[in-house]
Amino acid sequence: MQHVIQAAGVSEAYWFWMAIEGIAPHLGLSLNTQNRETTSQVAKGIEPLWAAERPDNPVFDILPLQGELGDGIRNLGERLYPPIEKE
Repeated sequence: MQHVIQAAGVSEAYWFWMAIEGIAPHLGLSLNTQNRETTSQVAKGIEPLWAAERPDNPVFDILPLQGELGDGIRNLGERLYPPIEKE
């Protein structure tokens, strides 16, 4: 996933589990871009990877990493890209 995000030119991304009423809990991704083409490129790249990883629940949503929502995601989600450097 990191490679797909980097190739799309996204400089920051987080992942988390999300639940929406009526839909099983699933992967949430948040990107620091509001460019629809970039988001679409990431979605197209992630789709086959996530379907292979989770064939039982291949659903995912991509949300923007801006504003109050982004602040919450940064606090509660896990940074996916850039990877956290290990000391």
